[in-house]
Amino acid sequence: MGYKIYLGGGYSDLMSFIDFASELDAFGVRKFSLTSLDGTNMTLNTRTATGAYDVFSALKGYITTFYENNDGKSIIVDVKLMCPEGQRQSVDPNGYYSGFFLNLYSSITVTYLEMSYAESGRELIEAPFISWCAYVKQLHKKWQLYVES
Repeated sequence: MGYKIYLGGGYSDLMSFIDFASELDAFGVRKFSLTSLDGTNMTLNTRTATGAYDVFSALKGYITTFYENNDGKSIIVDVKLMCPEGQRQSVDPNGYYSGFFLNLYSSITVTYLEMSYAESGRELIEAPFISWCAYVKQLHKKWQLYVES
């Protein structure tokens, strides 16, 4: 299950959101894949030797570099971020979910932020996921206000 927020301006809007939402820098990266229209693909293994995931701040610069190396032509961005454990615990103190995720996606036709979760095998309580979605929606709203000003 997921909840999407669509961004209207394609790659430029996604990059503007990423630059604005510095809170995302501490998120772990579960998936990092960039693809150009000619088929060039860059997929990074984001798992460290300790089993943790690289943080987004260490990898987000690759998106701009890949775009520039592709002569500014459209690319497909598919990045899945994992909410830091401390933040997960703050919205889900009872551990109903094992993780909350934010997928950053942009292609020629659609650009969106998608919130999702992983269950921890217990009864599925909606309140933590609603809190997670509210957090991301608030980031998006702040970004919109920033862009409009």
